[in-house]
Amino acid sequence: MPYYDRIAKQWHSITGYSGGSFKRLILNDKILSKTARIEDKAILEIGSGNGYFMKLLLKKFSGQIPSKIIISDVSKSQLELAKKHFYIPDAEYLILDVYKKFPISDNNIDLILSTMVYNEVTDKGLINAINESKRILKHGGRMITAVLHPDFIDKQVKQGVIKSGKMIANKGIRVPVLKRSMDKYREIFEKANLKSVFEDVYGNTELYNEKPVLRKIKNIPIALIIESNYQFKI
Repeated sequence: MPYYDRIAKQWHSITGYSGGSFKRLILNDKILSKTARIEDKAILEIGSGNGYFMKLLLKKFSGQIPSKIIISDVSKSQLELAKKHFYIPDAEYLILDVYKKFPISDNNIDLILSTMVYNEVTDKGLINAINESKRILKHGGRMITAVLHPDFIDKQVKQGVIKSGKMIANKGIRVPVLKRSMDKYREIFEKANLKSVFEDVYGNTELYNEKPVLRKIKNIPIALIIESNYQFKI
């Protein structure tokens, strides 16, 4: 049973309708700002959790109708929560394991979104997921990937917040977090022949007021956003 099947309801009670403080105050808007248009686009979200983010995307682009929406997660329980709390008519809810072949045909997707997924998987899982994403992307397709920043993870390990590959989150829940260097992220994306731009994402005053413990590391980026484009030879 996937780990998030066991903690799905508790995780939903913590992250709610915005994904938690950092996503609500900073990261959600950052990712939304990098999406220009969704009209007639086929969109895949990898690791959707309780499904809140796709609702935000559709709200921002109200009136624009995607050609396809696929909401995916490795956890059946998370997908059930997504259907219950953030149901999107005509969307496909798909169990997807980043370690395996994606159950999606080649050259089928315009935009792939993944937020705080790949900092939880091994290099093997990340390499497979990036290569599978490239396989299913259309010519000119885009990926927007957000992960916990390697510098943030390093600091949390030193402070004892991350132990034995698990990070202490709200209400004592532990979530998987694996160390990976910035150089390794760059290497994996470059080997997949993806043209990528890397952006550090820091906290802000609102976040530090809500989460005072983060003030101690406010000079360290919390997240890394990777924007990737795929152009293949026709």
